[in-house]
Amino acid sequence: MCHFHMKSIITRKLTRNPKLQASIELKRIVSKLGHISACRFKYMLHAWHKRHEVFIDEKVDDDSKRGWHYKHKKLRSAYRSLMKFLPYLFTYKRYPHFNIPTTTNHLDGGCFSPLKDLLRVHRGISVKMKRKLIVYFLENRVK
Repeated sequence: MCHFHMKSIITRKLTRNPKLQASIELKRIVSKLGHISACRFKYMLHAWHKRHEVFIDEKVDDDSKRGWHYKHKKLRSAYRSLMKFLPYLFTYKRYPHFNIPTTTNHLDGGCFSPLKDLLRVHRGISVKMKRKLIVYFLENRVK
């Protein structure tokens, strides 16, 4: 998982200027992503969860079949996204000999952009031909 995209997911769920203290703290922890070790990041995330566990688990009664829903859905979702992708966030540090970048920016401008332009020019072709075009492009691109 690219650090840029992980930060974007968290920003989308918590907004740029969160109001809740738990959201502010989680956003601050995520802002350190890439500047601290994987172990330190996991520790900070775990400590944050322990501090705000009761707040995160607050429920509100409603008329649904279940009879309740979580009060802070987006905060829970942001935390769960971090936990889901945590094993993949520091892959570049685990395998330094592969020279894995921390972001996918080189793909956005270097690989996918010309491919998107090519597909846009040939927008009337069938899905089968688009697949062939993509395969041909990727096999014959200059590295």
